[in-house]
Amino acid sequence: MLFRRLQGILRVGVVAAGLALPIGADASDLQSGIDAYGRGDYAAARDIFDRLAAAGDTRSQVWLGFLHEKGHGVRQDLAEAKRLYRQAADAGNAEGYAFLGNLYYYGRGVAPDKAEAARLYRQAAERGHAEGQYSLGLLYERGEGVPVDLGQAAHWYRQAADLGHATAQDSLGWSYQNGFGLPRDLSQAVAWYRRAADQAHPNGMNNLGYMYRYGWGVQPDLALALALFHKAAGAGNEFAMFNLGQMHESGEGVPRDLAAARQWYEQAAAKNHALAKERLAALPDPDVPVIPEDPSGTISDSGGDEAEDAVVLDDLPDLPDLDLPAE
Repeated sequence: MLFRRLQGILRVGVVAAGLALPIGADASDLQSGIDAYGRGDYAAARDIFDRLAAAGDTRSQVWLGFLHEKGHGVRQDLAEAKRLYRQAADAGNAEGYAFLGNLYYYGRGVAPDKAEAARLYRQAAERGHAEGQYSLGLLYERGEGVPVDLGQAAHWYRQAADLGHATAQDSLGWSYQNGFGLPRDLSQAVAWYRRAADQAHPNGMNNLGYMYRYGWGVQPDLALALALFHKAAGAGNEFAMFNLGQMHESGEGVPRDLAAARQWYEQAAAKNHALAKERLAALPDPDVPVIPEDPSGTISDSGGDEAEDAVVLDDLPDLPDLDLPAE
């Protein structure tokens, strides 16, 4: 997964990005380094990126910085990673700004500085860098390094979403669903969730399933909701696991099946989903036989009130894995 994401960010030819290749190099040189990295041959990748970076190829400078940041093929050296990211950024490379922003956000090799991270993400965002745009939007949503401004958050999510950034598409859908920073519009929420889901984004699939489950912005379709929840759960989304638990517990779109509900709740609870833990505690113990009802009414009902069927939406998306390159 990491390598596929790196490929999507950094393998694009520098000419396409409006950057000149170093004299004597061509796009195949850079790609050969990326291919070596994908094979796990970090030493070969390092040699290629080092040669190209020394010749002034800013994308290779970012790649070489990443190798130093992670300790792949070289001794981990955050100071050298910072220097290389800075070198690329000073030459106008948007990824250099974004990666440098990551260091300041997480305090890797530098003192944590959310304001400086926001400044660097803005530099990347204004150069059309999708991950920089998404990250800046999230900082505006969270009020980290900048004042809380949901309008600005939605603006930058839209910029990144238009470039195909799946997490930004999901976040923009959430903004439309809740009216965060723009007018509430469930149809737009569905449209953006669908775009994220089309890229197999786990939150996007879960949120789109939720809209079909309750008929928000679309006609209700429990079969489609279940299919989306299954896909999202298969990708590790705990909210989808919880939703599947609810539907099996209540017999919503499927035959009521407490054993299946328990399995889904257990999977969600293992990912620290609080409501899943509550539902697990409320389910009947499978090892204790159920006492049949007494038609005469002489057996007392020792059960408590029926647990409320909790409805849950995804929490706001977590901070992106900002120490990875952009999509």
